[in-house]
Amino acid sequence: MGSLSSHDNTRIASCGGDRSVFLWDVKTAESVKKFQGHSGKVNAVAFNADASVLASGESIAVSYGQLY
Repeated sequence: MGSLSSHDNTRIASCGGDRSVFLWDVKTAESVKKFQGHSGKVNAVAFNADASVLASGESIAVSYGQLY
């Protein structure tokens, strides 16, 4: 399991063994989006410079999603 804060510290992305990635709002402590589609355990997440794209990776694949 892993997590990473956006550069402006307003969001956190988390990942783990359930093959999903969650995007959290720091202020409300609520999950705002769930990304699915990995075939294995997700072990890495990363935001681009302006936190508009979230990338996630497992041992055999990398995925990304536009956040806004």
